[in-house]
Amino acid sequence: MTVEGGRTPLKPPTPLMTTTVGSFGKPEYLTKARGQHARGKLGATELEDLERKATAEWIRRQEDIGLDVLVDGEMYRGDMVAYFAERLEGFKLGGLVRSYGNRYYHKPVIAGKVQRPQPMTVSWFEYAQSLTTKPVKGMLTGPYTLLDWSYNEAYPTRRDAVLALAEVVRDEARDLERAGAKYIQIRALREDDLAHLLRGLCGDLPAGARPARRSAGPRDG
Repeated sequence: MTVEGGRTPLKPPTPLMTTTVGSFGKPEYLTKARGQHARGKLGATELEDLERKATAEWIRRQEDIGLDVLVDGEMYRGDMVAYFAERLEGFKLGGLVRSYGNRYYHKPVIAGKVQRPQPMTVSWFEYAQSLTTKPVKGMLTGPYTLLDWSYNEAYPTRRDAVLALAEVVRDEARDLERAGAKYIQIRALREDDLAHLLRGLCGDLPAGARPARRSAGPRDG
């Protein structure tokens, strides 16, 4: 089809796809169950059943409001760093520290060489994807955030530590891709975090070489 003058008409723009950052609030029954599990009053299998129930509920809710790319909601994660630290060799969990507001977490400690013995998120991605015909994102915490929210006692420099973490995040992303993930989210850094990372990797930034500013908001990893 052509228009006046023999020109081919422009294709209509592709609509922007809608999604979310992906960490949703846990229902009361799951919050209660996690507390019971931590006190040894609920088994791991029973807890996982409730985590799956909550995941299915969030998948349905996202479908109901018409999102295009869904997330699993992270019902199985206590927070965005400790979940990975508990599954990576070289980490141990430290004492409670305040992260923001009235939220506390066990700050992980990098005590040895970081290695990933097996995939950490693939089974949850596969479960969430089995609940819907829409694409589900793989959800990962980035290497700098993993480092920034941990104590480093194993690597001589921050650069060495963040590159070791980048390798395990890369390998996890590859496993998610092999499992069928078309979209993989690795949580972004704030401006100050990015500047800190670049200084750690490359030395001080030259004058004027600042990352683009974005509007202030809650830290999203």
